[in-house]
Amino acid sequence: MTTYIVSYDVKSGTAEDYQKVNDAIRKFDSPKRLLESLWMIHSNSSASKVLSQIEMSMHPDDRLLVAEINKNNQISNQYKS
Repeated sequence: MTTYIVSYDVKSGTAEDYQKVNDAIRKFDSPKRLLESLWMIHSNSSASKVLSQIEMSMHPDDRLLVAEINKNNQISNQYKS
């Protein structure tokens, strides 16, 4: 299983739009919210598939980043799975 960082910007800024994106992210394994719009998830899917799945809940003007965390990265023990 691969660990990813997911970050997004919702341009419309409505609570409903944020909720849609958060709900899509919560469908992945062990989602952990690190900051307001920064999450750590686990998935057997590729980064592009994860991005596509989350993008379905977003508007075209919104922004989304999905980045793999590998063994060369550091993260606080607080967020390790």
